[in-house]
Amino acid sequence: EKLNEATNIPEGKDELWAEAERQLQKKNYKLSRQLWRTFISRYPGDPKLPAANFQVGLTFFSERDYKSALGQFYRIIQDFSEDPIVSDALYYSGLGFAKLGQCKNATAYFEALLRPKSGASPQYQKAAKDQIDILKKDTGDLCFDREDVNAGAAAKRGVQETQREPAKATVPATKPRK
Repeated sequence: EKLNEATNIPEGKDELWAEAERQLQKKNYKLSRQLWRTFISRYPGDPKLPAANFQVGLTFFSERDYKSALGQFYRIIQDFSEDPIVSDALYYSGLGFAKLGQCKNATAYFEALLRPKSGASPQYQKAAKDQIDILKKDTGDLCFDREDVNAGAAAKRGVQETQREPAKATVPATKPRK
């Protein structure tokens, strides 16, 4: 495994992917995110690009930075609408909104997984149903948006992305954050 001496970032594509996964498993989220972003910038046409973008979102989610994670998952839904990873992005978007107390948004993302054309696996569909049931039973401990008539706007925008014609494959314009 060749490392760039100055950055300690693996030079090879497979080594870079493996090291990003290793760091994620070790809960070194910041380093893992840096490695995933390096993969994204080095290999913009790679078939693993949607998964690498999802992993960036997952590092934010794991750090409880739900807003950054939601931004990353939203880009996946927009930019890779035909990729199976969209189910992951929808589910984790639902979880992220629930963690932020925005249950109307969360429910809309979970409901998107239940649509016949969603392509979501039976496991994701069951998990989404279970999450919806939990949110429906909430008495205000989880959800802070029950009385807000404007709540759910973000989900309406994001979920609509899954209903439109798929966009041509594009390279996301992501820049590493400092």
